[in-house]
Amino acid sequence: MIMNWNFTYKQLLYFRYCLLLIGFGITLYLIINNVLSSNSLACGSIGDCNKVQNSSYAYFYNIPVSVLGSLFYVFLIFLTSIQFYLNDRDYIRFIELICFSSSIVAWIFSMYLTFIEFFIIKEICIWCVATAFIVTLIFFLNLWTLVSLKRYGIKD
Repeated sequence: MIMNWNFTYKQLLYFRYCLLLIGFGITLYLIINNVLSSNSLACGSIGDCNKVQNSSYAYFYNIPVSVLGSLFYVFLIFLTSIQFYLNDRDYIRFIELICFSSSIVAWIFSMYLTFIEFFIIKEICIWCVATAFIVTLIFFLNLWTLVSLKRYGIKD
């Protein structure tokens, strides 16, 4: 069975926007509960989020990783918001390239942190895994959008 995936460019932007808002919500939760207060994170019965969030790997040059994640989401939310109003193909391609490039960096960093979480800290933070999954979806969505620009009439 062949699936026909016919999405418009605007639908892909809306989907990316939704993923970005969910990811930003997760990082905002982590910032509020772990950086700005001493509350413990709600993880349910899966892993120990507090052990992961309080490890030395939760900081990158003394900046909490959740803050870096929220900056990534805010940056892409800003760029995606601009794209809704652009009609110039060169600007659209340029912004898509920036979105894709930043999502590559975020995806690699996210996979690195997930590796650290599983194999060095030996604990699972469900919030970290959720944001890694969202970053992965955003990465592949940005790849698909960038490759499909010609199909959407945004050609050289």
